[in-house]
Amino acid sequence: MGHKHMLVKCVYNSSTYFQIIEPCQIFDSLKPGEQYYTYYNSRRVSCNIITSSNDLDELKDEMSNIRVQNALKTQNPNISVASTSSASTSYIQMGLSTKLDENQMFVFGPNGSTISTAKMTRIDWDNYRVAARDLLLAVFSPEVLATHTLLGRNSSRQRLDPIVVEDVIYILCYKCNVSREEVFDTIKRRCFQEYTKNQLQLGRVNDENT
Repeated sequence: MGHKHMLVKCVYNSSTYFQIIEPCQIFDSLKPGEQYYTYYNSRRVSCNIITSSNDLDELKDEMSNIRVQNALKTQNPNISVASTSSASTSYIQMGLSTKLDENQMFVFGPNGSTISTAKMTRIDWDNYRVAARDLLLAVFSPEVLATHTLLGRNSSRQRLDPIVVEDVIYILCYKCNVSREEVFDTIKRRCFQEYTKNQLQLGRVNDENT
């Protein structure tokens, strides 16, 4: 969309809240009116993009207008309102006392793999190798990468979860505009690097114990 901020509406436990987020928190290609999902307390939360803008104050005004409209509809002017100065956490909430951001999960890929929104927003998509490293370490862990391989062939190590791998490939191809082959190669290298690091650490431990 090309805008810096988006106003979204989410429903959780029959309550509605509105939040201003940055496009990097979800797929950049989503447009106003489209739906996406996130997770909070292991429950799937449905969210809709209302509008987007480069003007943060414009979106805050829109949130205020929504609050007034909802108050008039429910004939209840005492709808709770909360806001902060950060673009990624400013929100109006109605009947929801806990911020979803505290445990919010980002859903990605055709199989619906998840990663914390906080980790997702820190990934640098301008460098696909760095993005792949950070994403793999977030969805697997160094230990899993060290003891698994991409395909699990001709190796004593197990195969990485192919469902999660497919989602990793999908989002890297989409966000970084690279081929599947490039992502495949990067995943193989990351597994080998973590395996080598793990073996070196084990070697040092063995040396210390002899």
